[in-house]
Amino acid sequence: MKGMIQKNVYCIVVCMLLLKAATCVADPPPPTTGHPHSGAAVEEEPARFEEAAGHTFGFDDYTNWSQCANDYYSTPRVGRCTLPYASVAAGAVGTSFFRLKPISPQPTVTFSVNNSHLSFSPASTQTSRAVGFSPSSEWFSSAILDASIDSTQIASLQIQSLKSKTIKVGVRLVHGNTYNSSDISDNDIQSALTNIFRQACIEATIYRLSEKLVNFDLNNDSKLDVSEWTTNEMNKIIEKCDDNAYHFMVYIVSNPSDNSLGFAWFNQRHCFIHSGGGTIVAHELGHAQGLYHTYEKNSQLPQKGHDKHNVMDPFPNQNTTKLRYSQWNELNH
Repeated sequence: MKGMIQKNVYCIVVCMLLLKAATCVADPPPPTTGHPHSGAAVEEEPARFEEAAGHTFGFDDYTNWSQCANDYYSTPRVGRCTLPYASVAAGAVGTSFFRLKPISPQPTVTFSVNNSHLSFSPASTQTSRAVGFSPSSEWFSSAILDASIDSTQIASLQIQSLKSKTIKVGVRLVHGNTYNSSDISDNDIQSALTNIFRQACIEATIYRLSEKLVNFDLNNDSKLDVSEWTTNEMNKIIEKCDDNAYHFMVYIVSNPSDNSLGFAWFNQRHCFIHSGGGTIVAHELGHAQGLYHTYEKNSQLPQKGHDKHNVMDPFPNQNTTKLRYSQWNELNH
């Protein structure tokens, strides 16, 4: 009888929490795309999966955020993620932090998945804690990890298993016949490429090549003409500096004609970097692998405003280090 009473209490508590969360989602309604901060109350959830510090792959709670980008980036955040995503390389181990709202009495949360190719640990918990998961080595698909109390689902995480890929990136500093270019450190470039592309289960390794002096400044204006893809001056650099041993080539050349940070076209091998740090290199390599700017319709990203931490933001900086679910799949398909 005591067990039956405790079970009923747990069910009542969970139902009350879920009802409260559902009420917050429905009232007030989410703002339309790109609207300013709505001022709505933070939506409460009985539990949620969050990004874990030890997770070395991707985590995306932005794509399915219930409000606009301004609310996602506000402090505190406004809204909730209806279904977060986590990426992990097939055969590797990923981690998410499961946050459980304290209630009394504290029930047991049971974890389950809808696909036998994904293992996880632990099987259950009564507290907030890290949850590990690992897909089979030759399985490349997605599965849902559910958290439930007495068969009532309270939180979910979609896990995307991706094939491990490697890309080799040649990096060359190029000086002109009328001026010298400023370099970017190998450590800065490698650190950015590792942190960003590993979210799509891609290991990007840079190879520093010897500097070259190229007589590309055809009009002697001490600038590199980048008015289109590609100009005669850019072609001079590609002709003299390319190396087919690498998947992609990065040419560090200062003084572009349009004062841009970098330039690369879609789905080709060459990237021109003019200034900035490693995130600029990652941004242009994103273009070279088919990624568009965040605001462009071809990006396949949810158009809910300014995703200012996305590496494909049109104004990349040291904080633009995130890739989202659709970008993982575009890079690793």
